[in-house]
Amino acid sequence: MSLVKLIGEAGMTNRIVDALSGEVVFYSNSLATVTRNSVVLRDAETRSQIILSLSRITHVKKVTTTYPFLLVIATASLIIASAAAASRDGGGAEAGIPFAVLGFLLLAGYFVSRRGSVSFVAGSEIVETIAGTPADAVALIAAITSVQTAAGEEQVVWSSVSDGR
Repeated sequence: MSLVKLIGEAGMTNRIVDALSGEVVFYSNSLATVTRNSVVLRDAETRSQIILSLSRITHVKKVTTTYPFLLVIATASLIIASAAAASRDGGGAEAGIPFAVLGFLLLAGYFVSRRGSVSFVAGSEIVETIAGTPADAVALIAAITSVQTAAGEEQVVWSSVSDGR
């Protein structure tokens, strides 16, 4: 992602960034807004915003929340559907169709329900963004890396964590 592309995608500005004098919005999405010197995070619970200086951030972690029980139930449903279709007794093919439909719906539900957020470590503080899509989390980390590269700063270390519930 180039810096020029990030500037073009910064359509979502907010009031606190507008109040910061001389700050140019490089990237913005549902999780945060990245400026030249800071990251402005949205907090959905308290309806507030948090400003983190890019120079204070030491570690960035992408947190993916999934619901693996949906995969387990979908797999069981698809196994029952295949067993019913392979059965030689009774109307196995007709009995397998509802289980197959249920399995595919649960499988689709698993992929739709995944959430991604970004956790920032700044000194002894840990601040996490609101939950968005995993693609939003990856794009936010890429934007922070691009801004730090353009500014010539040391890049933060980032990792990925999956939180299966």
